[in-house]
Amino acid sequence: MWGTPLLILLLGGGLYFTVYSRFVPFRYFRHGIDILRGKYDSATDPGDIPHYQALSSALASTVGMGNIS
Repeated sequence: MWGTPLLILLLGGGLYFTVYSRFVPFRYFRHGIDILRGKYDSATDPGDIPHYQALSSALASTVGMGNIS
């Protein structure tokens, strides 16, 4: 159960959802990079943190919770 059948199930599920979402992870990859680089940031927006800082804190909390459990 943990060998080849699971591998086929995971790859098949990933392929299914990629096709179902019309390849969104590939079509919007460049847009995600632009957001991280700050293309859509405005210096006049009060109280906002940069997108890169928000991503870093979200990843840090996710990795931290994974290390605890």
